[in-house]
Amino acid sequence: MTWPMQWQFGFDVGESERIKVTFQFTKPNSSGENTSSETAPTIVDTVEAACIDSAVNLVNTFVSKEVNLSHCKVIVFSEEMARQGISKEIYSLMNKVEVRPDSNIIISTTTAQEYIESVNPSLENLVAKFYEILPRSSEYTGFTTDIHLIDFFNKLESKSEEPIAILGTPVSESNESGGSGGSGSSGGSGGSGEGGSSSSTLPANNGIENIGLAVFKNDKLIGKLTKIETLSNLIITNKLKSCRLSIPDPDDQSKAIDFYLTLDTKPQIKVSILNGTPYVNIKVKLNGRISSINQISEEITDERVARIENSASHYLQTHILNYLYKTAKDYKSDISRYW
Repeated sequence: MTWPMQWQFGFDVGESERIKVTFQFTKPNSSGENTSSETAPTIVDTVEAACIDSAVNLVNTFVSKEVNLSHCKVIVFSEEMARQGISKEIYSLMNKVEVRPDSNIIISTTTAQEYIESVNPSLENLVAKFYEILPRSSEYTGFTTDIHLIDFFNKLESKSEEPIAILGTPVSESNESGGSGGSGSSGGSGGSGEGGSSSSTLPANNGIENIGLAVFKNDKLIGKLTKIETLSNLIITNKLKSCRLSIPDPDDQSKAIDFYLTLDTKPQIKVSILNGTPYVNIKVKLNGRISSINQISEEITDERVARIENSASHYLQTHILNYLYKTAKDYKSDISRYW
């Protein structure tokens, strides 16, 4: 029985050639099925070449099975390479029939090789399955979004919006730096809106975390978004499914109140011209359910609920405005369009 090799690959800036390509593939067993509870072993190979096709040809010279990119789930670019521009690689990938347009685009805050080598799925037997499922966490965390190759390409070609990509970080580096986002990120408020930080001591340590977004201007990476800024992007672009958010208690700033948030309706966006300058009005309506609070008692009065609602509205409004100013003024990149 022939079992297809499951490949993933990433791009770094090469030392002797233009690009360094890291290939990761899962070792297939003889039966074509992995019945063990352990993660299937993987092999990582790295080659330098002038282009993707040359890299694939080089790998084909020393692996026993032909490289087939039709089973690729993610494509990783290093931050260094993304800042130099990745349009050539994106066009080449879109031109390959075997590359799936729904492959996820990830920008690694370290090298692509380090990101791929750090992957250690603890709840999945196949690395490819882990890569496929991981971006879907955006549906219930609000910390990232599902960005596919076709999405990136379409926005790269668009005249009205700019591309974004998933921001990925090896957990060890994230812990050392105190959370994802890097030096290009603006912080949230304490740890409440950010939802805390991950730890390598978690039972399900996958070796990486995909938190935040990479912001592009044309094909070049120009900045990163933190968790709360990513949540703001999901709200404005009508992509938020659900998430949990902690805000300071309006009656005691040292405590926090947890909310379960969903979008009630699509954001209503109106643009008018005032004195030659566009004025954008955005109306957002969210459903918020208090999921945890310090005390549930007679103190939860109508007045108390009203204060909590006002505090939550002000908190979100502040962060959404900060996100809009950051992307529009600092990055000059329009990533907030939705259809």
